[in-house]
Amino acid sequence: MGAKLVAIFNTHHYYDHVGRNEKLMARFPNLVVYGGAEDWERIPGHQVFLQ
Repeated sequence: MGAKLVAIFNTHHYYDHVGRNEKLMARFPNLVVYGGAEDWERIPGHQVFLQ
């Protein structure tokens, strides 16, 4: 298939949505993590803060 994970879009900070962000980031070093600006301290690896 040749697909490659390049981004995660977290809809909210609950662990069942964000619990593996850091492990995925370690496996895919160029991965970008998107999430709501209001969750800026609650999403591991959060890089892009959406309004």
